[in-house]
Amino acid sequence: MAATVRLATLNDCNVLGPRLRDADKYELKVSCGLGPVTALTHSLSASDNAYVAVDENEVPILMFGVVNAGQDFVGVPWMLGSKGIYQHTRQLQAECKQWLDVVHKDYTLLYNYVHAKNPKAIRWLQWMGFTMVQLVPEFGVGKEPFYEFVKVK
Repeated sequence: MAATVRLATLNDCNVLGPRLRDADKYELKVSCGLGPVTALTHSLSASDNAYVAVDENEVPILMFGVVNAGQDFVGVPWMLGSKGIYQHTRQLQAECKQWLDVVHKDYTLLYNYVHAKNPKAIRWLQWMGFTMVQLVPEFGVGKEPFYEFVKVK
């Protein structure tokens, strides 16, 4: 049973949003104060292209993309997922670096922030080649600790 990746749609935001992992929901709450469906919808509309991984039943399990940061060479990557990703861990690990190359192709620098108390996400980002460059002790609307992470091409 394989997952497939395609361009994301507004309906994918509505289906995936309520099913996001608790860590992703919490990170959204304390960083930007948006609920899952709203955050996914904003991310979809702001991205150059946004993608969704769907399971064998076409149920969205993961969305990702990159938003232009206002400078031609700087992008802000994002990814939000449901527990459904754990049924496709090997496949997603095998393919995620190629998808990172797709969203990184138009940008020299990618950066964003990850909650400091989300060790799974931090390990995954480091495995993907991102570097944690600084701890921001009071980030976002919740004033919680987040790491800024970057990847330079």
